[in-house]
Amino acid sequence: MASGDLFTSELVGGGHQVKRCIANIVPRVLGDKINPSDQVSKDLQEVIDSCAAIKADTMVIACNTLQLWLPRVNTRGLKVLTTFEVVDNYIKETKTNPIWLGTWPLVREIDKTRRYKTLSSMGETDLQNLVQELIWRVKGVEGSDISGAGEIELIKDEKKMVERGTSLFDCLKVIKCDGVVLGCTELPILVDKYLKDYDFGELILINPAKLMAENLKGSGS
Repeated sequence: MASGDLFTSELVGGGHQVKRCIANIVPRVLGDKINPSDQVSKDLQEVIDSCAAIKADTMVIACNTLQLWLPRVNTRGLKVLTTFEVVDNYIKETKTNPIWLGTWPLVREIDKTRRYKTLSSMGETDLQNLVQELIWRVKGVEGSDISGAGEIELIKDEKKMVERGTSLFDCLKVIKCDGVVLGCTELPILVDKYLKDYDFGELILINPAKLMAENLKGSGS
């Protein structure tokens, strides 16, 4: 819920009329693996059908990982905008190659096509594991569904989350890169709400939700 609130606020702040759909979609990630159940695509189809029924112009998918299920559903003619598209536009315009930070399932799919640079593709497996852990920790602290998290010690402890988040960005600042894409909706929450006093130095943080709002504004949607 909290991650959806932040995503929606970015779109509204960009001057868009937004009807938020509270989607009851089963967890997309179980531990660090993709949920193999067909229920994910069935739940997504129900959401798309609901959006089509109210004659929405554009459907924006807030969950970065959820876009992996788009090929398995019927979009009913809706224009569906994903974070992949807006990040692609950003990379093209800036001529940069930032590191995508996200869930393991999404990162594995990205690595298959080399669409973006990832910590995994750079051999930084431990850091990618930390990103996945932090996504679950943010969910735990924010009161979101953590049923698929597995065993993570003190998952609802804010102090532990901040400590682990600080460790991640301390390491990222050392890596030479064109910035990092906060490619999971929990990551901007971690940065903006819990690490607001942290010194990110020259590390460029790219929020797909903000890119989405700018893209929609530019397209007149």
